[in-house]
Amino acid sequence: MVALAVALAAGCGERGGSTGQSSVQGHVTAGPTCPVQRRDHPCADKPLEVTVKLSRANGSEVMHTRSGRDGRFSMLVAPGHYQLEVIAGGARLRCPKLSLHVASGVTAGADLRCDMGIR
Repeated sequence: MVALAVALAAGCGERGGSTGQSSVQGHVTAGPTCPVQRRDHPCADKPLEVTVKLSRANGSEVMHTRSGRDGRFSMLVAPGHYQLEVIAGGARLRCPKLSLHVASGVTAGADLRCDMGIR
């Protein structure tokens, strides 16, 4: 498992509203999408419409949501340390978990990239 750390201190990222709410916003993509990629014919990652699960450090689920057709998702959360995980079908799709810290009143960015296993 590959874990990436995202730590946003006050002043980094977008500020939440005047209520001081914290949130996580991100984008889920998958690639490579072509078996052969050439410089003159790039093969962009594609957005994924999947379930994204947010868990505490001990593994207990806090909530889950579904990314849209454009791969984007968002969740309102309490400040704290979390793990994001893509829940997806397909044996070849590998999506590493993402560890992140959400500060009070901040929107934490959390982009998830899945590997489609095409080589």
